[in-house]
Amino acid sequence: MTATAQPSAPFATPLPTGFDAEARAAQLKAANINPQTGLATDYLNHFNEAIMLLEMIPDMVECAEDFLAWTPLSYAEHFIASNFKAKLAEQAIGWLKPLVAAAGGVINGGYGADVEQIMAA
Repeated sequence: MTATAQPSAPFATPLPTGFDAEARAAQLKAANINPQTGLATDYLNHFNEAIMLLEMIPDMVECAEDFLAWTPLSYAEHFIASNFKAKLAEQAIGWLKPLVAAAGGVINGGYGADVEQIMAA
C-alpha cells in the first residue's frame, strides 16, 4: 500500500509582503519574458538571423559566407552578446530575491524572513 504525499503547510503560505506577483508578471511580459519560464523570446532572433541569411542566398550569393560563419549560441551566450534592453540578470534579481526570502522564511520558521539577515547568520 502506498500513501500519496501531501504538501506540507509552509509551502502553501503566501509570498512575503511587498511581493506583487501580478505586477512582476506584467513587467516580465512587457520585456518579452515568459513569467512562468523566465525565458525570453529574444533568443529566437539568433536563429531567425540564420534563417534569414539562408533565404537570401539565392538572390545574394555573398550571404552564403555569412551563413557558413554563423554559429549557434547558448541561451546565456546570446544575452551576454546582445543589446537586449532587459537582460535576464537584471530581471531575475527582482524575481528571485523575494522567492529566496520566502524559502528562507520557511526554513527558519517565519514567512517574511530577510535574506540579508539570514545570510549574515
